Amino acid sequence: MHPRFLIAFFLAAFALTSLAGCGESLAISADPTSTSKANPLGEDNDSNLIRLDEGDLLVVKAQIFHEEIEGSSSFDVEDLRADDATIVEISPIGDAKFIVRAIAPGETIIRAKIDGDERGTTPIRVGLPGALVNGVNNVNGVTPTK
Repeated sequence: MHPRFLIAFFLAAFALTSLAGCGESLAISADPTSTSKANPLGEDNDSNLIRLDEGDLLVVKAQIFHEEIEGSSSFDVEDLRADDATIVEISPIGDAKFIVRAIAPGETIIRAKIDGDERGTTPIRVGLPGALVNGVNNVNGVTPTK
């Protein structure tokens, strides 16, 4: 092998491994006083799924965490919006806090923005009131089977 090729290969490998530990993630935390649910966020293996019943309100704080090799930093989300506003309505209340109002049963995606750039997403599922089955909202009124 040519020495220049080896040097380029090692530099490329070093660059890729140094980036492997970096990344951004959206973190949404619920104000426990804003809901009667024990844990509307991440009740099962799908830990980033938000679950609400139709008519529920939830106050959340949204941040983007940027993980680096040396540590991590967080940034407050400025804009939080649902893809389908007929399922979920989101209103800002300041300091990276938002009111999430479940309007109708269904599923949609919430998108977080900082300085106009999308920085993270999370799914949200709105179920029928009282349709909680085995800790999972039953969106269409049919009891899930295992």
